Amino acid sequence: MSKPLQAMSIESRPAGPSDNAIKQRVRRLKRKIFPTIIHKTREEIIFPDKYTLDVRGFPFLLHDDGPISDRFIVFATQQNLEVIILIC
Repeated sequence: MSKPLQAMSIESRPAGPSDNAIKQRVRRLKRKIFPTIIHKTREEIIFPDKYTLDVRGFPFLLHDDGPISDRFIVFATQQNLEVIILIC
């Protein structure tokens, strides 16, 4: 059961929206806020600054060769790389 429905009293749950209705509403809002952008080639991809940082504001796009056909892009945080180094 979804958290919003869990927070509702037992008596009011039947009157509230179903889990599927809530999920569908969230998906619609996400599509409206973050429209799907289709790029045919890697050269066409442009990363706005807001998508190069993680939620804490740390760099997430660590490497990007730029608009070339054999473009190499690395998404990770410094913390992720440190964990990988420790494991390997």
